[in-house]
Amino acid sequence: MQTNLKTDGGSVPGVGIFTTAGPVSPENPLPVVDAIDIRGRPAATLAIGTVAAQTPALAAGVYDLSATIDCYLAVAADASGVTMATGYQLYAGNVVPIVVGEQQRIGVIAAAAGALRYHRVA
Repeated sequence: MQTNLKTDGGSVPGVGIFTTAGPVSPENPLPVVDAIDIRGRPAATLAIGTVAAQTPALAAGVYDLSATIDCYLAVAADASGVTMATGYQLYAGNVVPIVVGEQQRIGVIAAAAGALRYHRVA
């Protein structure tokens, strides 16, 4: 069972000590920390493999990337030149945030077929 945290006021003014407050419910919701609003934010999947692939030109922002296979990334106006020797390694199953400039692309290459998922988060 999930439990929520509440402050008991603590011994230092303005600083609380967190304790469990019981089961999560509409009356006792989980605190929201580092939440992002994904409404209207672009997201897509790109097929990747042994030949470099790249996204279309993207709007500037921070993108969360995840892949189904270990792969190598680059960000540039033309990122089709990414290689396994020059790209930033993204390990399968992980999520990494990257900064993309206006009209830049994410390039990707891998040792086998897989998929790259990208979603603008900021």
